[in-house]
Amino acid sequence: MIPEYQLKAKDVHQAAMQNVTKHISLASDGYQCNTEMLFNVLFKAATDSVSIETASNDLLNVASGNTIREHLNEQLDVCHLREQECEMNQALSEGVPGEVFQQAVEIAFDFHDESFYGKTPELLTYACRGRARKGTTHFFRIASA
Repeated sequence: MIPEYQLKAKDVHQAAMQNVTKHISLASDGYQCNTEMLFNVLFKAATDSVSIETASNDLLNVASGNTIREHLNEQLDVCHLREQECEMNQALSEGVPGEVFQQAVEIAFDFHDESFYGKTPELLTYACRGRARKGTTHFFRIASA
């Protein structure tokens, strides 16, 4: 028996696109790159665990990885990390069913360090130090739940 309702990739993509364009303040309207293209490349990179460069190369009719990175770097300023974090948390929490908040839920937390090779003082303030690994003693600490 064929189920009455089927979840299709294009429906998930459309719902995700509506959510991120509603909550995350990334916008581009250049002749080479637009907002939808930015998010499509980010979706591809995130779902396939690949770089922006690889995602750009894999998708059709998309700007180069360098162009995508330039647009992202213009808009994702390190001085606005807290606001950007709030936007992303708002986008993520919108998809959580209300029933989740009505009962206790066990949560596991995970911390890991991503190697950081930058030299700018501004970015170094966001990095933490640790034992030397992969040619550096500076890391961005990532927490997930």
